[in-house]
Amino acid sequence: MCSRRAVGLVEVLVVIAILGVLVALLVPAVQDARRAAGRTACQNNLKQIALALHAHHDGHGHLPGPITPYGLPHLHPAPGTGQDVCWPARLLPYIEQSALWDATERARRASGNPLADPPHVGLSSPVKLYACPADGRTTTAVSSAGRTVALTSYFGVSGSGDGVYLYQPPTRQYDSSGMFLTTNTQLIHATDGTSSTLLLGERPPDPGFESGWWYTANGNTHFPMQPIMALTTAAPISANCAPNGYEENRNYGTSAAVFVYGPGRADNRCDAFHYWSAHTGGANWAFADGSVRFLAYSARPLMKSLSTRAGGEAVEVP
Repeated sequence: MCSRRAVGLVEVLVVIAILGVLVALLVPAVQDARRAAGRTACQNNLKQIALALHAHHDGHGHLPGPITPYGLPHLHPAPGTGQDVCWPARLLPYIEQSALWDATERARRASGNPLADPPHVGLSSPVKLYACPADGRTTTAVSSAGRTVALTSYFGVSGSGDGVYLYQPPTRQYDSSGMFLTTNTQLIHATDGTSSTLLLGERPPDPGFESGWWYTANGNTHFPMQPIMALTTAAPISANCAPNGYEENRNYGTSAAVFVYGPGRADNRCDAFHYWSAHTGGANWAFADGSVRFLAYSARPLMKSLSTRAGGEAVEVP
């Protein structure tokens, strides 16, 4: 008759220790794989949006421009002009969202107020392509300013930011050196080269979801009102936000404390004033030629030059 050897306590503890080591090794690997997958999916989103912008350009002869926020009757154009919804809304026919675009057109005929939902159901309709999967907050509609709204992780680059944070003469009210702030910008205007001119960048929503609505401008005076932003920005005094860096103003030969490209946190409302991402070490960017690159935060000294379409800078993209 064979005798069975009992498993000792020491052996059990050894096995448990080995399993613990394996789990400790496996968990970071799984997390790294998930982060890599999220970054890749985010890059694919930006690629598809960039191609949609090119399709809009082919169909209309220009890229979609900014809008005048609803509620300023002396500035706001008549409904139906295309200037009452943000650029992501105008891309709907080019990203296989024709049904939502048809609903948007019907809503614009019914009401000139794009904040009225209904009929403007797009205000609260998440679009998967506009949300970075690394930031789960953007995948569903959220409550903000007494409304249910859908968000985007991607902002159009309006320029370098020069002239935005210093008092300007009447002839220079804002920086429009990028691809998004000037109405009817064409790709041929990127004389610096479309492969070295930024088109879109990542910027997650603020904690209160007051900025980053994809459908229309929210009219908030503290945060960027629509998904368009310069590389260098300044917060209004009323926002009570301390800048995260310094930048030279090329127009005036001075430097100022401003918000610059760098790391951010989802729980910090002041990070709404600069580009950053939920990824580690940098963010994804789409260029005017339709390509997408991940740029580390260490590339910040080059970003302002990449943000201008016709600045004459010689920049080698990292």
